[in-house]
Amino acid sequence: MQTFYFLSLLQKLAAPKEFMLGEEQLAALIDADGSETFLNPFLGHTTGIDPLDRIAVVHAGTKTGSTFWQFVRGQFVGDARLLLGEVFGLATPDDAVLASLPRMTEVIEVPGLMLPRCRYLFHIDDERFFNRLLPVDPVSQEELARKRVVREQCFVPFRDMIDEMTRPEQGPPAREAWLGAKRGQEPGLAWSKFDLTKTYEEWIRIGVFRDPDNVIDNEAQPYPNEPALKRGLHDGTALICYDAKDQPIDPPIPVHIPAYETGRADCLDYLFLSGFNQNIIDWLNQDTSEILDSIDPIYPTEDVQADERFFVRYANHRGMITYVAGSRSLEIGNDYLGTCPYAFLIHVLALHNEFLARDHEERSANKLVDIDARVHELRDGKADEALLDSSQQLETAINDLKLDSYRKYERHRYLNIFRYDTEAEVFEKLAELRGTDWRGEAMDKALQTLEEYARDLDRRQAKALEVEQRGRDERLGALIAAVGVISGVGTLFSLADFVQKHLRLGVPSAGAGAGGWAGWLLGNFGWLFGLFGLGILVLLAVLYRREILRALRQLFVRADHAGRNSLPDKDDGPA
Repeated sequence: MQTFYFLSLLQKLAAPKEFMLGEEQLAALIDADGSETFLNPFLGHTTGIDPLDRIAVVHAGTKTGSTFWQFVRGQFVGDARLLLGEVFGLATPDDAVLASLPRMTEVIEVPGLMLPRCRYLFHIDDERFFNRLLPVDPVSQEELARKRVVREQCFVPFRDMIDEMTRPEQGPPAREAWLGAKRGQEPGLAWSKFDLTKTYEEWIRIGVFRDPDNVIDNEAQPYPNEPALKRGLHDGTALICYDAKDQPIDPPIPVHIPAYETGRADCLDYLFLSGFNQNIIDWLNQDTSEILDSIDPIYPTEDVQADERFFVRYANHRGMITYVAGSRSLEIGNDYLGTCPYAFLIHVLALHNEFLARDHEERSANKLVDIDARVHELRDGKADEALLDSSQQLETAINDLKLDSYRKYERHRYLNIFRYDTEAEVFEKLAELRGTDWRGEAMDKALQTLEEYARDLDRRQAKALEVEQRGRDERLGALIAAVGVISGVGTLFSLADFVQKHLRLGVPSAGAGAGGWAGWLLGNFGWLFGLFGLGILVLLAVLYRREILRALRQLFVRADHAGRNSLPDKDDGPA
């Protein structure tokens, strides 16, 4: 039990959850000057959370140590100094500058707490845990479904203990219940109470499980001892004939627990494993359905994979956990990486892609909001030349964002490079679980929507320009008609004047002077060119007859509308 809770607390150091800052620390944050303030144990802050403040990492041969995050800080600063100085040959800054390099992020599960952005990796070499998660029948050695070994009756004693500890006594439920020892006090609940041997001995004594092969007076009798009960549970012949209120159950419920063990140590193991896989500290308080959901791995997921029995892998949003019954790669890699190199590579590449996607999402969010605001502004604006310029600027901004996505995200994102199916499938599961691919898809959808908006603006602009061009054509048609009328009238006047002066339209007499001849020539050229221009206008009028008629009609309609609006309303007179 102590080992289980130590592992749970170790997990909580890397991914705090189900905690809150101390009262003094919260009060200091609330009394701050309004600026966004956080406590960061990586930087040496005291949080008021015992695991973060009191669990120490002690080096071999020493008696003093440092908190977990101070230890991580020291390791990071030392490694950074080696990398920059000995590998790259650069002048290394002081420790404070190196310690400021990791990017910090708010821990949303613990308001006011901030930690370096990270993901944890556990690789547990334990045959017992491995066999719990991939159970087999102890007799036939065939694989068993986990739901056949995780049974409701197994966890009733634990819930009864918790109910007893938290049961209200003349008032509301207790605000706290101590499983271990309060500071400076004896344990409130001894660990030995979680040994279920006596519980099952009591169940055997009172006859919770009945033997259908031992019937007296038409009633199945209790098993005489635990070995007999064990055989009945393995075979699936054991019956539960009475409910919790000692009322008969008809028909009795058969119970099949192939992996039944003396004392039911597996019950405690399954409680811990399900809680550890989900980073839950109060794992004693779980239902059977929660346990089954939590021990459902991301690998293996198929019977063929499970038959190989290489490893079992789980993942949540903060880390990845692997259980093995023995691993050559873990034994070799432990002295160099501290873990299995295969698991480490999956973990690092998935972490890289996730944080790259998060950074890209955060970096692009403000740009998307700005582009979206400009889209709505342009959609509500008037379609004119300014809108055309703004629309072009909008398209440029969208294209720049797409290019930025390629330069800063797509180029640096790792593809699934794993050759083995086991690693490749786990890598895909991690990307799916942590939303890495989803973030990129969401960005693409947002850009597609904005591009559609931009195209809509282009369509509006094109339609507005088309309407404006149509108006110009109508005005041009009206102008041609007016010029044609004026030119025709002018030509008639010129012709009448010429005829009046030259009644016979003949050449001047021999005695006519230069002025006569000039007048005759200019007159003829005038009315001839007038007739030619009139012919062209008539031809244009024929070709543009529809536009001219529509323009004239629009002019009369507008003139009539203007005249009507200039008249006083009937209701405008005195009341």
